[in-house]
Amino acid sequence: MHSVLLLFTLLTSVFGRNYKAAVVEYSPNVGALGHTVTRDQALELMRSNLVQYQSFVESAKSQQVDIIVFPEYGLNGPNFNQWKDVYPYLEQLPEVGTNPCDTWTNNATQKGREVTFSLSCMAKSWGIWIVANFGDKVKCNSTVSQQQESNEECPPTGYYQYNTQVAFGSDGTLAGKYHKMNLFYEPYFSTPVNQKPQKFTTDFGVTFGMGICFDIMFKTPLYDLHEEGVTDFVFSSWWVNTPPVLTGTVMQQSWSKVTGSNLLASNSGYTWHSSGSGIFNSGSTLTSWYNSNANLQNVSKMLISEVPRISFFVEEVRRKVKENENVTSNPTMDGVVVKPVDITPHSKGSLDILLPTITCRLQYQIR
Repeated sequence: MHSVLLLFTLLTSVFGRNYKAAVVEYSPNVGALGHTVTRDQALELMRSNLVQYQSFVESAKSQQVDIIVFPEYGLNGPNFNQWKDVYPYLEQLPEVGTNPCDTWTNNATQKGREVTFSLSCMAKSWGIWIVANFGDKVKCNSTVSQQQESNEECPPTGYYQYNTQVAFGSDGTLAGKYHKMNLFYEPYFSTPVNQKPQKFTTDFGVTFGMGICFDIMFKTPLYDLHEEGVTDFVFSSWWVNTPPVLTGTVMQQSWSKVTGSNLLASNSGYTWHSSGSGIFNSGSTLTSWYNSNANLQNVSKMLISEVPRISFFVEEVRRKVKENENVTSNPTMDGVVVKPVDITPHSKGSLDILLPTITCRLQYQIR
């Protein structure tokens, strides 16, 4: 007879084993389509969006939010045609583990990286995790570019240009940096070749996988991270809605259901065509918003929800199984009941879990 340990837990809300998340459906100030600007003009536009980010962050922190997610192209919009169009909006991002707010102490160190510095200090000032999206540039033929080789020749700007998702910790540290792997008609961005799927771990005990928009349609990187055991994901998007099936929230909810994961999805509120944000738990909608009105434009709103810690229970299961490999009795440990179960093919049975005020019964059948 073979046996495994089934671990039963009470609802996460009973123990408060949640974290609090916010996603922002944001309509950014954008530049003119295909219009090349100076760095100062690009910075002025991005700063106008950072001012709005600041108001959302302040509101989120006042509601005890742990992590807030902003959309793809949220700082500059997607109105680019060529390499040179997006170049003024790019910054050379530092290595993960760098804290710009603490270490870039003068104008010289901040110059050309003003947005990075602002996001770092925003996260530190409010003590909140911030996930945002903008452009990273890596000089061709540099040590970094050799490690992050692109599949294109060096662009005429002299830099590989990446659509990038960043995560800043509550102390301002750059905790995660991900270059979009699956571009959607973005000829002004490079495709990384040697990059591995990226993730980061927060100080509130949750590890998040990182993904941008079209990535959700491919195995790499998001599903690869799921197969590695990551249960929570941050997703920045400027989706292209194609009703009735390929709308943003439909894709987000279905992906969360298929993977049994938590998905924090932030989309653009520019028009209905790019709308659709939400927070999803194993396919259950905790909160969502989709603008179905073609006449309603430039919508910005924040969605907030408590999110069950799936990762907590995955880790708890693994730990309890390891601790109780030879358990034949039925001990209880902090709401967890461990019982041996026959997994011989075609076996079936039921288990009763006795709690002070209720009895839970599980019926199972092994196919």
